[in-house]
Amino acid sequence: LEWGQVNLVIILKAVVALATFLLMYKSIEQEKRNTLPALFFLIAAYAGSRYRYVVRPHIFFYLFAVGMVYLLEIISRQKKSRLFSGLLVLVVSLWANYHGSIIFACIIGGIYFADPLIKAIFEGQPFSRVKKFFWVLVLIMLAATINPYSYNTLLYPLKIRAQTSQIASLTRSEGRRVGKECRSRWSPYH
Repeated sequence: LEWGQVNLVIILKAVVALATFLLMYKSIEQEKRNTLPALFFLIAAYAGSRYRYVVRPHIFFYLFAVGMVYLLEIISRQKKSRLFSGLLVLVVSLWANYHGSIIFACIIGGIYFADPLIKAIFEGQPFSRVKKFFWVLVLIMLAATINPYSYNTLLYPLKIRAQTSQIASLTRSEGRRVGKECRSRWSPYH
């Protein structure tokens, strides 16, 4: 990369970090609480995490995760939220095509679905919010598959788990074989 291109990439990194913290501030501001402690917390959070903001695609993970939480908070507060649901699908599909951490979008959506479900079961609140966030979770999972790898993106953690157990069994059997060979070769009793 030439000198000017490197500077543009660094500026892009700064813009993404700024947008991430701006979205966090806006979501705290929506709560209509005292924003001074929130601002202090955000400055401290940035100071503590600034070494994580290297020029790598994972910095977009922070932006997409915060943007998704921001949109989910808006959806949870409003009765009709078709516009924000559409924006949520756009954010999740961009996330799916930009960084492989899209499984976290499904986890965040699952948390937002579990909250009203638990409140409806244990506190007797109406199931209307459960239904709303069920469909939001379905939208998130469908939007997460809008990428070149389709549904394999969501199955990837399961494939890793299966491969890990296969590798562990192969390692154990190879360790036994090598151990027997070493014992037979260097044993004084062979």
